[in-house]
Amino acid sequence: MKAYSYLNQHVEKTLKWLTRMNFSKAVDSCKEYAPQSMLYFMQLSNKKFIVVSHSNYKRGKNISQGFDLWIAEYDRASDIGNKKATSMSNVKSAIHLPEDSKLINDLSTKVGG
Repeated sequence: MKAYSYLNQHVEKTLKWLTRMNFSKAVDSCKEYAPQSMLYFMQLSNKKFIVVSHSNYKRGKNISQGFDLWIAEYDRASDIGNKKATSMSNVKSAIHLPEDSKLINDLSTKVGG
């Protein structure tokens, strides 16, 4: 039971951090990241976005859930979750927020500006 308690705390902390940082949200309808995963994204530059994919979010609290960090290019924000990215690369799997927030801040500085 303790592992699930930690998992739930991790998921809650990460979702709160993403909300506080004003990440937008979309469902991965085109199954690019993981089938029906929830995507949280922030625009870095004209077509570049930070994307955090949340896998297994629909399967319940006692199922392993995770967050992966990506840099992806889309023509527009509304394409995220609906169309395949023009390019994408995995920056880090199994991120933990707010612990990995420095990585996201560094990316936004390097890539976005």
